[in-house]
Amino acid sequence: MVRPSFRAGNLTVSEGSAVAKARQLICAAGVLCLGLAGCAGGDRPWDNFSVGFLATPQNSRERAVAGSLDDVSLAAQTTLRRANLQIQVTQDDGVVRIASATRSGRSFTLILTEEKKDLLPYTHVRMQWNDSAEDETGFALLSQIEVSPGK
Repeated sequence: MVRPSFRAGNLTVSEGSAVAKARQLICAAGVLCLGLAGCAGGDRPWDNFSVGFLATPQNSRERAVAGSLDDVSLAAQTTLRRANLQIQVTQDDGVVRIASATRSGRSFTLILTEEKKDLLPYTHVRMQWNDSAEDETGFALLSQIEVSPGK
């Protein structure tokens, strides 16, 4: 399949690369806005952020989700099953590992660990790729892991 391209002066840009660049800019702007929204106090910008997660600017393969380890583990398993991915769950010493693979066959493990801040639990979810990373797929999966209020 040949992708359409357009010329801007002496520069030729294919549609695929323009869409990818636009997607990157939108994601960067979103992370920046979320980071700024949480700067009311605390040691980190997301300490007082009311939404359940924030992907850290340094690492889009990790996020914090408001909720206990058990609740976030169930939410992560549900997210992966809804994406029609097979999972294998293990738990050892307060760490839950959920092994899976993308539709293209690249394997990964979600590593979940719980922390408490001001008596409220939140769970760190980190995506570790066993093969070459599919960051776009990983970010999409991580962003869908949410614990319903009242859990």
